[in-house]
Amino acid sequence: PEGRVLRGFGEGLFRRPHSIRVDSNGNIWTVDSNTSMVYSFEPTGRTRLTIDVGNVPDPSNPSCAAADIAIADDGRVVTGTMGRCRSTPASSTELSPGEP
Repeated sequence: PEGRVLRGFGEGLFRRPHSIRVDSNGNIWTVDSNTSMVYSFEPTGRTRLTIDVGNVPDPSNPSCAAADIAIADDGRVVTGTMGRCRSTPASSTELSPGEP
């Protein structure tokens, strides 16, 4: 493949990056399935928000981890898990429009 990297960010931040999404405002959302952290970045790469999903991954079940994220137009953020997660179903965090 041809091309060149224009810029990058987040080096060393992730243990196991799993998902990346872009919301309607151009913010970039990522999920680290090893730490169950969700990060939101401005288009410039500046961190704007972190969410600790909590209790995932389950130490007694290493196949259970945060896996994906969906961002609704009204600002709701929904995270989903993969594997057989007994203790932590999908969780959500609500953000006010424009709130970092």
